[in-house]
Amino acid sequence: MKSQRELIEEKAEIVKALSSPARLCIVKTLDRSGREDCWRVLPTVWICLNRQFHQQLLLKSLGLVGKKRGQYGLLQLRAR
Repeated sequence: MKSQRELIEEKAEIVKALSSPARLCIVKTLDRSGREDCWRVLPTVWICLNRQFHQQLLLKSLGLVGKKRGQYGLLQLRAR
């Protein structure tokens, strides 16, 4: 079982991740649609593909976004 401190640190990392406009835009887009092809999120974020991929990986590492395999990959918002 996680200690109170570990839980607070975990939540702080999530808040820190959502402080980025690009990552917040990704989450907002997925919140509206439920799930979306990776390439369809790109126009809503206004950043290059490599940078968007990095942002998606960070969100995935925190458990906020899941990615399903496919030709392009599907992003999906995870409930926490």
